[in-house]
Amino acid sequence: MRAGQKLYDNNAVQVALFPLEGFHISQRDDETFSHNPSRYWATDYLGWGDDGRILRCPCYAPVDIKCIWLNKTNCVAVWESLDKVHLANGQLDYLTILFMHCNNPPYTKVGTVVKQGQLCYRTGSFGYVTGDHTHTCCGKGTYQ
Repeated sequence: MRAGQKLYDNNAVQVALFPLEGFHISQRDDETFSHNPSRYWATDYLGWGDDGRILRCPCYAPVDIKCIWLNKTNCVAVWESLDKVHLANGQLDYLTILFMHCNNPPYTKVGTVVKQGQLCYRTGSFGYVTGDHTHTCCGKGTYQ
C-alpha cells in the first residue's frame, strides 16, 4: 500500500491492505531460526522498492487500528482493528497484528489510533535481529 491509500467495499467496510508498498520475505513462518511453528507463526519482510532494498521503510496502517499492547524496550506493538474488516482470506472479522523491530514509531502509548494509510512505523533493527526488517504476525479476531 502507499501513503494515504484506503480501500472500502460497497457497504463502507474497510478492506485490510498489506502495510508495505513493496517487500521481500527474508524469513518465512516455517523456518527453524526464530520462526519455529511450535512457538508461533511469523514472517519477516524487508522494505523493497523499484531500486531494491529500502532501509527504515515506511509501513502504513492496513486498516484503522488501535495500539492495544506495547513493549517499548523490545520495540513490539500489538494493534487491533477498530471494527470488523475484510481479511485476505475473504472473511469479515477483527484484524490483530503484531509488529516487531520497528524504528522510531510515531505511537507513544497504548490506546493510540492510526487511520488506514497513515504511517504506523518504519522497518528497523531493534532487538535480536540481523538487519533492518519488520517481523509481523497477524490473526483474525480480537487480542486476548
